[in-house]
Amino acid sequence: MAAAQEAVALRRELVALNRDAYLPVLASSVNNLAVRLAEAGRHAEALATAQETSAHYHDLAGTDHDVFGPAAEQADDLVIALSHDTF
Repeated sequence: MAAAQEAVALRRELVALNRDAYLPVLASSVNNLAVRLAEAGRHAEALATAQETSAHYHDLAGTDHDVFGPAAEQADDLVIALSHDTF
């Protein structure tokens, strides 16, 4: 969990420096954190984090749907699973 949280924090800093270059890795890191939170039973935090993941991937899909569209759909599926507590 600590490593996932640190990865997100570091990648947020990188996004602040160069959003276009680092947003994809931030989205991936936020997704990993959401999964770790869910596995730890922290579903409310996992849901909020998964929603952030979805927002990032939908933003990315707006510029390159072929590359990021599937990731956006997977992020949406995670949000739905966490919303229904079926993760």
